[in-house]
Amino acid sequence: MSANTLMFLPVDEFASLILGSLLILLFVLFRYKVSSLPPGSSGGLFGCKVPQFQPWKTFYEWNKQYGPVVSFRLGTKRVIVLGTVKAATDLLVVRGNIYSGRPRSIVASIIPLASVPIPYSQETCRHEIYSGVMRGMSDGPQYRKWKTLMQSGPSNTAALNYQRLQSIESFLLLRYLLQDEDPLQYKDRLRRFAISIVCCVAYGRRIKILDHEIVVNNVKTGIYFGKISVPGKFLVDLWPVLLYLPKFLQWFRWVPERRRAVDTKMYLSLLDDLKHQMQVGTAHTSVDTHGLEKQEQFGLTDVETAYALSAPWAAGTGTTMATIEVFLCAEHPYEFMTVSTKDETRSTVAMQLYPAAMKKPQAEIDSVIGSGRMPDFKDFDALPYVQAVIKELMRHVFLVFFSTRYDETKVALHRTYRRPTRCDRRQCV
Repeated sequence: MSANTLMFLPVDEFASLILGSLLILLFVLFRYKVSSLPPGSSGGLFGCKVPQFQPWKTFYEWNKQYGPVVSFRLGTKRVIVLGTVKAATDLLVVRGNIYSGRPRSIVASIIPLASVPIPYSQETCRHEIYSGVMRGMSDGPQYRKWKTLMQSGPSNTAALNYQRLQSIESFLLLRYLLQDEDPLQYKDRLRRFAISIVCCVAYGRRIKILDHEIVVNNVKTGIYFGKISVPGKFLVDLWPVLLYLPKFLQWFRWVPERRRAVDTKMYLSLLDDLKHQMQVGTAHTSVDTHGLEKQEQFGLTDVETAYALSAPWAAGTGTTMATIEVFLCAEHPYEFMTVSTKDETRSTVAMQLYPAAMKKPQAEIDSVIGSGRMPDFKDFDALPYVQAVIKELMRHVFLVFFSTRYDETKVALHRTYRRPTRCDRRQCV
């Protein structure tokens, strides 16, 4: 069709021609964009449906079907799952400078209450609900301040200060395990042991009972945060346009904001108690005492500091408890420690599944320590075989299934696949 012919087309036909050309162009661009992404489930009009309970099982099945790198759509979001150590290492370690961010999570991460200041003033953070960007923070100046603050306490050097505490709590745990006639009590003994150590490291106080207010509130917070962090759980995370509804119609805000108020009150109360102890000279050395000494240096508010210094609880309780259970093999292991094989479903968390493997480290302990005293940290270097057995057990049995969300800010390529900007990724190893 020549230019002269186009000049004499009726206006409606000319508009139809332009519109049709644009539609064809958009279709071609869309097909190119989708075809250059990793393979995966197509889903329906509103994207794929991901189970809210144990979603990693679905991801694992997709990895078996489509390969180590899988993509799928959740509402308007494109999600990529890394299902092998190699894929995760290639992207999150080798190219970690690109993939160190966190995806936007409207309910789980950001809209703070009106009375709580936003930690930093990006326009994109004004809507998010649960923690005011104080959970799931992406890399940046604020994140690096928090990282330095949190690492000032639990460093390798600082950990030496907690050896006496660990020894005392270990002796108490062993005494309880020997006294308990019912193996079902072992779980609570392990929980109290792990929680007490973490609370001492974080707040400088021991925990004698599991009904303590600190324990109850932190457990509720952890459970709730785990529930709201499941991808696709909230409609607003899939369709952010719902944020433009009048605030009183935003039903998804109600529960997170109430939970946020409870969390903030709890963290500030713990921080205020510690400040008072430091003023009167009764505070024990802890992560929080180190953090409070640096609060002014980093220019952090009390709310920011309180949230940052709550990190040891989330990082330490479950992993400490799981580590001990892996070694002891409780009679009724936790569900997440159970794996499936072709022939059976069984727990692999057992030294007692391999009694022959226990004889040599036990002989080493008997020869070095004898029966007249308890082991101590000063015996560490004299027990190389015990160290090797524990390391091998930790390598052989993963403590937890690892599934973490990341975000990227640049377009990148992994092998033959194009990685879209602002893509939500989950590492499932």
